Amino acid sequence: MAFRSIKRLTAGRRRLLLLGLCLALLPLGLYVAGEWYKGRDFLDRFAELHVGLAEADVAFEEEQEDGHLLYSLRCDNGEGIAVKGLLKVPGDGKGRYPAVVILGGVQAGRHTIDYLRGTRGVVLLALDYPYEGKKEKLSAWEFLGSINKIRLAVIRTVPAAMLAVDYLLTRDDVDGRRITVVG
Repeated sequence: MAFRSIKRLTAGRRRLLLLGLCLALLPLGLYVAGEWYKGRDFLDRFAELHVGLAEADVAFEEEQEDGHLLYSLRCDNGEGIAVKGLLKVPGDGKGRYPAVVILGGVQAGRHTIDYLRGTRGVVLLALDYPYEGKKEKLSAWEFLGSINKIRLAVIRTVPAAMLAVDYLLTRDDVDGRRITVVG
């Protein structure tokens, strides 16, 4: 009975009905796709992207009032993943210290170190988010155009942090058994 009613509709009304049905099912389709995507395991992808440290550029910036030395750092794996950050090291050079890698977010990143006090005896490495693009005051169209770059940066964050840990393991003043990542 319902089929006959649909058959009697004009072609234009059938198209409208089909469009309405598609629009009604779109949220369900997006929900199912999102649940599938959310359930994916990226561990193999992270391992694939983590090929080890190829290059580390360290540049002295300043000696701080508390005796720590501050360096800018850029680590690169040679295959497209690089991370920049700020390294704060005890200036006394006495021994091997625990280290903390800080993932401070898009806006804070390397400046997270500025907010931490009482860090004597600890090596700090605050990383910038591995995203190269406009970060502030994006229009809706700019945001939509940046989604793929943002997604790629999110996926590269874990291998970038692993790259930073690789660098810390090369330092004589870092105790490799006591490295913590905080985000």
